[in-house]
This record gives sequence, C-alpha cells and structure tokens, in this order.
Amino acid sequence: MIQESGAIVEYLCEHHGGEALVPARGTDDHVRHLELIHFAEGSAMTPVLLNIYLGRLGDAAAAVRPRIDEQLDAHFAYLEGELTGAGHFIGDSLSAADIMLSFPAEVAAMSGAARYPKLAAFVTAMHARPAWQAAREKGGAYFVF
Repeated sequence: MIQESGAIVEYLCEHHGGEALVPARGTDDHVRHLELIHFAEGSAMTPVLLNIYLGRLGDAAAAVRPRIDEQLDAHFAYLEGELTGAGHFIGDSLSAADIMLSFPAEVAAMSGAARYPKLAAFVTAMHARPAWQAAREKGGAYFVF
C-alpha cells in the first residue's frame, strides 16, 4: 500500500500506463517534473492546510494569519509564474505534475482568481477534462469545513 500522493502518482505512471505523463528520464524536464510533483504536497499544501486549520480558530489565529497569508501568496505566485504558455507546468501537454498541482491551483483560484489568472485558467482547463469530470461524478462534491 502506498500512502503518499506524490509516490502514488509516480508509481501509477511507472507501472500502469502513465509514461506519457512523465518527461523522459535524464532530461531537465524530468528533474523539473519531480520537483513540481513534490512541491505540490511538500510545499504548496502546507500553508493551504494551515489556512484551513486557522479558519477554525477565529480570532485566536490573528497572530499567525499574516504569515500564513504571505506564504499562500508566495506559493501561489510562484505557481502562477511556472505555467507555460500552453497552460501546463511542464511542456505543452498534461503531465503528472499538472495533476498533482491541480488542487493547490484550485485553492489559489478560489482565493483570488483575479490575482492568479493563469492558475484560474489552468483549473478551468483541468475541470473540462473528461477524466476530472468522471472523478468528480464518482467522488461527489468537495467537503467544505
């Protein structure tokens, strides 16, 4: 059993027909791909989760709120700048990095699509994908805390 989402995505790509979602090994794009896959959970999700937790604390979170907001903006601005002209994080077509970064991008778009227009467009494109629509139909609406 594999429990970490980045490891799950890597395993699925390597063992279950996802080779097209991974740049060729030994290339700069492959290194970038690995970095972005792990950025999704290792970096981007940390302030997202802290923001969720802080939202439950109300006024008690006031002292750390500015720092979390700064980190959210820094991570989302970074991702905004990393999207290619084709609307992907690596190259001109869907990659495993796009899949891993789709949720942090969704959070960014929900928190301020006007501030992150490229991420908002990326999320719209991801939502238009038949596989995303099928997964959403199967999984149902998001649970809101």
